[in-house]
Amino acid sequence: ADPVVITATGHGFSNGDKISIRGVVGMVELNTETAYTVANKATNTFELAGVDGSGFTAYGSAGLATKAATESGGIVVDAQAS
Repeated sequence: ADPVVITATGHGFSNGDKISIRGVVGMVELNTETAYTVANKATNTFELAGVDGSGFTAYGSAGLATKAATESGGIVVDAQAS
């Protein structure tokens, strides 16, 4: 979809949070070192701002989204070990 919408029960993220995603089976294009930005969050879903997934492979299962970065003076610092 455009934008990508993630379903994650009780995720706890806020709009503007920087997150990373790993371990996705199927839609492997999301398994990158990119710090995605959360948008349009709801209780159990959120969008990845600016990410067009219409050309991605189909989602299969699994995946872990974690709050991964903070922004300091325009620099994104990844806080998650790879």
